[in-house]
Amino acid sequence: DPEAIKTWIYPTNCSARDYQFNITQKALFSNTLVALPTGLGKTLIAAVVMFNYFRWFPEGKIVFMAPTKPLVAQQIEACYKITGIPQAATVELTGQTTPEMRRLSWLTRRVFFLTPQVMQNDLNRGTCPHSQVVLVVVDEAHRGTGNHAYCEVVRELRQQNEHFRILALTATPGAELKTVQAVVQNLLISRIEIRTETSPDIKPYLHQRELETIKIAKSEIIQVVENAFSKIMGIFLGRLCRERAFYNNDAPTVTSFQLMQARDRWRNENKNIDKFKAASIEGAFGVAMSLASPLQLLQKYGIRTFYAALTRYIEEGRKEGSRISQARAELLKSSELAELVSTVEAHMLQPDFVSHPKVDHLTAIVIQHFTDHEEEMRRQRREGSTVESRETRAMIFTQFRESVEEIVSMLDMHKPMVRAMSFVGQAGTKGGGKGFTQKEQLQVNKR
Repeated sequence: DPEAIKTWIYPTNCSARDYQFNITQKALFSNTLVALPTGLGKTLIAAVVMFNYFRWFPEGKIVFMAPTKPLVAQQIEACYKITGIPQAATVELTGQTTPEMRRLSWLTRRVFFLTPQVMQNDLNRGTCPHSQVVLVVVDEAHRGTGNHAYCEVVRELRQQNEHFRILALTATPGAELKTVQAVVQNLLISRIEIRTETSPDIKPYLHQRELETIKIAKSEIIQVVENAFSKIMGIFLGRLCRERAFYNNDAPTVTSFQLMQARDRWRNENKNIDKFKAASIEGAFGVAMSLASPLQLLQKYGIRTFYAALTRYIEEGRKEGSRISQARAELLKSSELAELVSTVEAHMLQPDFVSHPKVDHLTAIVIQHFTDHEEEMRRQRREGSTVESRETRAMIFTQFRESVEEIVSMLDMHKPMVRAMSFVGQAGTKGGGKGFTQKEQLQVNKR
């Protein structure tokens, strides 16, 4: 629209923040990667850019992609609240939407909220009109590396349409430069707008936060298990070191990544080696990498998570039978490994078993938090305060579901003061158990 494109509109129904206005202005005219800490308004920026492209291109299609359906639903609601895009022009497409309904939607609607997999399927089928797409918004854009669906969508669109804008949103652009560069290349980014918690223009809008690091010493049983397990792992590290395929025989300091890098180097330098020797070294690398992971779990999360990972590896090896490497077969027959597993199982059966001292310390911190809150509420009531009493909550983040289960079990011992609830995603690995669906996760978060 030649007239509409002479101006761009920014909402006045939201509090004015200079950084949002400035980023939005840049994103309208450049393919922009916006990196903002969580809670600082990436959604508003996306909604405003989408609204202006809706005005500027009356026949154009606007696409918002998010990696999960709940995130897609959140963005739809936000766009309705922030801008004037009519609901009749928008649609959410999912894998459950019938092909015919999707075809009709692409013909009659203008703003599409979907996951990248749905978008990729519609592009491949020819349902989505490539040439009419004028704006693509990518949420959680740091995922845009390798062959992720985000990358495939952009590649497919670019083959038949050279003129569309991209707005990429993320709270975590990537810890390494090469990761950020991959996102920039895959999503055709020409401008980066990045703000951190130390950026002067967002400091006034940050919630106060204190960070305290508490160091907890290993328990005696963890040290015993670590020493015994390190000896077992050391057998395979020693073989690799003797063959000059690896350089570190100190198991507690070895990571799976270090071993993987060393294996790749060894493969490049020994392409013509005797196949039996190659198989022996490959087997040692495989076992060492598989053992390095449980050992790291033991150090970070304690015995329960270590035991779950180790026994899963043992059971998988037994199921594979004769297909496993000679090194892995040797490990599974090891009396030292069997003895270690028995020791751990016996310890876990003890009534006062705690996987890691961190759990005890964490429990004490949580109890103190709720105790302090109760005392403050009583004080206010005694003094006749008119301030409305507020509930308090605590969120505990941990990486593994075994750790979640143990923390909840410990906190449950302190009901009704502490009402704990686990909050885990659906299992991505074998034997992980059934987690919450994305819809259930949202419901728990709102309680």
